[in-house]
Amino acid sequence: MLVEILARLVVRVPPSQAKEIFALAGSLADRSEMRHIWLRKALDSLVDNSLASIPESELPDVLPIALKFPLAHEIEGRDGPEWPNPVIKYPGERPLSSVIDERIAQLIEAVRAARDSSRRDSLLRLLPLCRKSNFLTEAERNNLADAIWGDVPEYAVLPETGLLPHALLILPTRDPGQVEALLRSRLYDHNPEVLDNTQKELRIYPSPEVNLAISVYEGITNAAEEQATQLFPTAEQAVRLFEQLTSWRPVSEQGGMADVAVRARRELAKCIGRALSFAIVPALSNEDKTASRWEQLLSFYSDVDGARAALPALVHFNVTDALSAKATEKMIASALRGRDSTQVSYAAVALRKWMDLTNSDTSPEFAKLTSVAIGIIESGRTIALHQLLWLGARQASCRLTHAARGCLFALIDAISTTESRSGLSVTAPTGV
Repeated sequence: MLVEILARLVVRVPPSQAKEIFALAGSLADRSEMRHIWLRKALDSLVDNSLASIPESELPDVLPIALKFPLAHEIEGRDGPEWPNPVIKYPGERPLSSVIDERIAQLIEAVRAARDSSRRDSLLRLLPLCRKSNFLTEAERNNLADAIWGDVPEYAVLPETGLLPHALLILPTRDPGQVEALLRSRLYDHNPEVLDNTQKELRIYPSPEVNLAISVYEGITNAAEEQATQLFPTAEQAVRLFEQLTSWRPVSEQGGMADVAVRARRELAKCIGRALSFAIVPALSNEDKTASRWEQLLSFYSDVDGARAALPALVHFNVTDALSAKATEKMIASALRGRDSTQVSYAAVALRKWMDLTNSDTSPEFAKLTSVAIGIIESGRTIALHQLLWLGARQASCRLTHAARGCLFALIDAISTTESRSGLSVTAPTGV
C-alpha cells in the first residue's frame, strides 16, 4: 500500500515536504475510497507521522488543514473506528481566515449535537485553541461553554466529554468557580465504593467498576500534573485518600476470568500509584508525613503487583525523616539499575521529584543517586533512556548533562547502523 509506505518515509523528509504530505493526507480524507475501514490505519499513520515531522514553530501553517479534516461522523453519519483526528497542539497566533472561522463554528456545533467519540474528537481539536490566550473570540468561548454545559447550566454533574475531567478547567465555562468545585467533589470527595467495587468478582471485561476507578485516579493525576490546572486535594482530603488507597490490595480470583482480572487490577494499581505520587502525597502537610505513613506507602509499593508508579511518592517523606531518605535512596538506586523499563522510568521520575525538593542540594542520598544515574547513562544502556535524558537536562551537573548527550548520539548511531541489518524502522523523528 503506497500510503503506508509514504507514512514510513515521511519521518525522513524536511519540514516543508512533511507539510505537503500532511496536506495530501487531508485531500485523501475527502476521497470516498480512502474511507474504507481497511485503509484507515494507513491514513492514520500518514497523518500522525507527517505531523510529528513538522517542528512546533511551523505547525500553525497546517492548522487550517487539520481543522478541516473531516470528523468520523461527518464522513458516514456515525462514529467510525480508527479514523484519524489530527490535533495541532501549538496553533500559534490566529490568522485572519474565513476557513478557520467557519470550521471553529462547525466544531462547536458538533460538540453541541454529538455524543461519545464524536464530541471527544471535536473537543480535542478545540482544546489547544482554548489553551492559547485570545485565540478564540469571546463569542466562540461562550458558545463552546454552552455547547458543553448547556444553555442553562446547573453544574450538578460533569458533562460527558470523552476527556479526562480536568479538561473542563481548560475548556471555557460561564462559571469557573462552580466547575472547579464540582471537579474537586468528583475527584477528591468521591465515594469509597469506587475503589471497594473493584474487588467484586470480574464478570465481564472490560470491568465497568475497574474502569470507573481508573478514570477517577487518572483524573486525579492529570488534574494535579497539568500545568494549566494544578488541582491538588486539600491536606485533609489527601490524608483520607492516602489511607484509603494505600490500604487497597487486589483480591485473588479463580476461574476463567482470573488472568483478565489480574491484568485489570495491575493497571488499576499503576493508576493508584500515579495518583499517590503526583497528587495525593505532595498535598500532605509535613505533619502528616509520618514514619508510619511512609511504612504504609512502602508496603503498598512492595506488596502490590503494578504499584511501581508509587515509588516517586516515597521521596516526599524525605523532608521530614532522615531514615526514610536513606531507605528511599536504596530503593531508587535498585530500580535505576533494573532491567524493566517501567521500573527504571519511575525511578527516574522519583529522582526528578527529589531534585525539586528544597533539601536536594545538600542531600548526600541525592548526590549518590545522581552518581548512579551518571554511571548508567555513561554505560550506554538505553532502557528508559528518555527519562534519564530528561533528568540530565534538568540537573545542573555538567557531567550528567554531558553523559546524557553523549549517550543520545551513541543511540542515534546505533539505530543508523542496526537499521540496515535488522529492518528496524524509525517511526518518529529524533528531535535532535
